[in-house]
Amino acid sequence: MALGKDRDTTEMSIKGDALAEEQDDSEYYVYRLSLSFLNGQPYRFGVSSDMSHEVRYIIRRALRAAAIIDKL
Repeated sequence: MALGKDRDTTEMSIKGDALAEEQDDSEYYVYRLSLSFLNGQPYRFGVSSDMSHEVRYIIRRALRAAAIIDKL
């Protein structure tokens, strides 16, 4: 999906929502994180019992990186 002057990220967001809802494991949270970045919205990092430790680590690191990038 290439973005041009006449396109925005709405189509990508809709597809991402659909893909997130198809996930039945902790990958769901990675999709939600990606969508929050795509939509320019904060990600609400809550503790979930079905989130693996690996995914929790990935999300924390991504949020930390985003905070550093935002300061640049």
